[in-house]
Amino acid sequence: MDNVFITKAAKLSSTLSVSDDTSVNNKFNITASNGNTQIEGTLSVANLTHVSSLSVTGNTTIGG
Repeated sequence: MDNVFITKAAKLSSTLSVSDDTSVNNKFNITASNGNTQIEGTLSVANLTHVSSLSVTGNTTIGG
């Protein structure tokens, strides 16, 4: 089986393991070889966030 197509909502009750790159509508991408993540649009985070290294291009707002 080369591909699986799901046209309705899917619920997983365990871990989803992905061994290659991951892309969701080319808006959320994870590169498997290095873990780099690219997110198009707005990323909202609530509560504590730990960042060990930050590189920013363009407009950025950080509040505290």
